[in-house]
Amino acid sequence: DQLDTVWVIDASGSTIANFGGTAVGDVNGDGLSNTILDAELAALINLNQQLIDQGQGNDAEISIVIFGTQAAIVDMDPSTPTEFEIVATPSQDFDGNGVPDIVDILQSIQIDLSQSTIGSGTNYEDALQKATSVFEQRGTVSGDGVLVFLSDGIPSVGNLDGNNEGNDDPVLGIADEFAYGDEVSELLNMGIELNAYSVGDSAALGNLQVIDPDAI
Repeated sequence: DQLDTVWVIDASGSTIANFGGTAVGDVNGDGLSNTILDAELAALINLNQQLIDQGQGNDAEISIVIFGTQAAIVDMDPSTPTEFEIVATPSQDFDGNGVPDIVDILQSIQIDLSQSTIGSGTNYEDALQKATSVFEQRGTVSGDGVLVFLSDGIPSVGNLDGNNEGNDDPVLGIADEFAYGDEVSELLNMGIELNAYSVGDSAALGNLQVIDPDAI
């Protein structure tokens, strides 16, 4: 069986910072080279190519969630803007431009500095909730789902989702940005394999290890 895979990408404001590792250039065409976001996108473009090279180009199924202050599930078929698809294969090229749709999508992801879409905060909780929604929509069965979560930053925003978890204060409208353990538990109970990676500043590592104890 092919695994249902969801890539979760931190596109918060802090990912505008310079990436200290190997230079990757301006991957997303925002006029800034070698940002942390560029490094995240380059890593996933390379992973997509690895899947193609391994013969999984027409079989592996990928979904993408991006997050800042809030998260969004990405439309995986740029050729049909009036229809929303949550899955693409690594080799898929529905718009016929000679570039895999997943690569086109990754190269289009930029930081929402205008605060008009996902915002520039860091909301792990909403990102994990949207990822859970994707697995539910795809009907992923236990043992067939893989989450890849990339971030550089410490959570700065949470959700008031009615659970009143952690230090949530619904009266004041304040959500505990660190109260995402229940989302992690839900994914684990669904049988999803969780993988988290710190990109850039290692300050995020402890928070990512709540998602994946082996996060690096």
